[in-house]
This record gives sequence, structure tokens and C-alpha cells, in this order.
Amino acid sequence: MNNSNKILTLSGWAQRPDFIAGLKYVDYMQSSNAGVFFSNIAGADPDILIGWSLGGQLAVNAILQGAISPKKLILLATPFNFIADENFECGIQKAEWQKIVDNFKNNKAQAVVDFNKAVTHNSNYVVEPRDDIDNVDIYYWLDYLGRQNFSNIDFSDFPSTYIFHSKDDEVIGYEHSKQWNRAIKGSKIELLKEGYGHVPFLSNKFKKFLQSIA
Repeated sequence: MNNSNKILTLSGWAQRPDFIAGLKYVDYMQSSNAGVFFSNIAGADPDILIGWSLGGQLAVNAILQGAISPKKLILLATPFNFIADENFECGIQKAEWQKIVDNFKNNKAQAVVDFNKAVTHNSNYVVEPRDDIDNVDIYYWLDYLGRQNFSNIDFSDFPSTYIFHSKDDEVIGYEHSKQWNRAIKGSKIELLKEGYGHVPFLSNKFKKFLQSIA
């Protein structure tokens, strides 16, 4: 891809930062908190910013805070509100979220393995989790995921946005992407029928799309 240096990617929680081979990435999990991460990427301004899952939430927040101004934004299976509230009922319930947190606290390594099985469930692919979970504050970023709420945000000045999600995603339901599509006026959405679980970037449709705009 000739313009790969103009594309910046942000990966999902506990996932390898180089989830799309050959593209530039920033490993936010190496930052102690979101504020430090936003400072680190300030002014990067790629042509295309790609965020997968939690990385999509960070991409959105980086734009909202003025840290980065891409020309195009791509959201891949990104949660709108991971935890359900009165404005968005398709997130998980607080009790279910607490189980996730408790499982993580009781056995971090096993929780990451189990999570990665869910990431690739219903897909025909294997995606390896990151192998340095003891060297990053993985709990901070899990907590960050649970605290994000985009229900009352003004997205009127957002860049051109493209959204990809697989209908058989069992980590983040595709209703999240439909909500992003409603919230970001003029955004385009592609709902993949099956076979990609929580990894829509492995689909041929996404690969061809990225080639067409890069």
C-alpha cells in the first residue's frame, strides 16, 4: 500500500498493536493513561485514522479533544457505550461488566486468553493476543473501556467516517456500529454478514475498501 505512512492504526484491548500488517500504529497501552496517550499523538494528523474496538473509542476521543485531525476515520467493531444505559440499551449490563472485571482480577492471563477466544469466535481466523500483558497497565485500559459513553456527544465536525462490523460479532454487537452511524451524520456503514466475528479488518471487503481510499 503506497500511502501506508499516511495511515495510523489503534488496536483493540489486549491485542497486538500491529493488527494490520504493514501499517503504522501507536501502542496506546504503553501509555500510563489516556491523557498521556493523547499528548503523545498530538499533531500526528494522518490522512486515515483506523481504530479497532477500544482503539476506535480512543480514535474518537483523540479527535474530540483536538489531539489529532485525520481526513478520514475508520471504526472497526467499536463499542458505542460498552455498558448499557438509558440512551443505549445494547451494551452489556453492569452485573455482566463486573464479572468481566472480577475474572480479570482473579486471573489476568487466563482472562486475556478467554477474551481472545471470544474475539475470533464465529470467524475463520486466529488472532494472537499481545504477549507482554505484564509490562503494560492492561487493567487501566479495561476500566477506560467501561467508562466511555458517547450518547450525548456532538459529532457535527467529524471527518468522513467509515464503519465496519460483522453481524456475528459476539464481543461487540453490531448495534453499536449502527448507533455510530446514526450519531455521526453522513458516515458510511458496512455490516458484514458472517465469518469475521470481532475481526472485520480481515474481510476482503475491508481490504479492498482500504486499498481504494489509501
